[in-house]
Amino acid sequence: MTLAVPLNNVNDVSNLTVNGNNIFGTSSPTEKRFIDSSSFLNLDAHLSPIIKKNSTSSLQNNSMEIEICGRRVVNISHLFQEIKSIDNHKPFDCGFKNMILIGERKLGLKSIFSFKCCMCNIKRTISSENDDLMAINTSAVIGALNIGCGFSQLQEIMSAMEITTLNQKTYKNEHDRVCKGYEIAALKEMDNAAKDEAELAISKGEVDADGMPLITVVADGSWCKRSYRTMYNSPSGMVITNT
Repeated sequence: MTLAVPLNNVNDVSNLTVNGNNIFGTSSPTEKRFIDSSSFLNLDAHLSPIIKKNSTSSLQNNSMEIEICGRRVVNISHLFQEIKSIDNHKPFDCGFKNMILIGERKLGLKSIFSFKCCMCNIKRTISSENDDLMAINTSAVIGALNIGCGFSQLQEIMSAMEITTLNQKTYKNEHDRVCKGYEIAALKEMDNAAKDEAELAISKGEVDADGMPLITVVADGSWCKRSYRTMYNSPSGMVITNT
């Protein structure tokens, strides 16, 4: 990309061109337009703005329609059903085409969209997720942990795809809940394994004078560095093998 700026006045942008085209339109020598250089540098600071605009419906409505940008993670089957549920609504059998988007509530990766009908002024909401599957925020945190990532890495991935992501507080709450679930599941499996080993020891007659089963346990393994529950880029913890 070539950028041509007159050298006599760095604030004069009447002849500013990109690839040979004047990006501010043509102007006569007597009608020069000026722009602050700091403002010009910040022209593309916001990649995904939310812009309010007047309704383009044939029936002028006092409500302001919003225009959202970027991408969302949705349960596509559920979203289609949600759209059908607000189509042809009472009392005038208005359609989804008569509705405008007036708001979006973000709950991490989940979104709740608010619509208003330009015909009857009725308001309805639809969500991007339901309870049939694991919550999308929980799934995102589990996926990040399973591949050795954390909040910052997940945020970078979502940002690169222009997907609105969950904030750090939501991530931490989901992270703590997931880790607690992992701990409960691990303790349950260890308890079941101990019971199985005890039954095998008893069946082989490997018990002490009090009838307590004798189980040989070999423990080995260590970590190269602690994770402190934030960095998961190296093995951490202790490996225990029951024999």
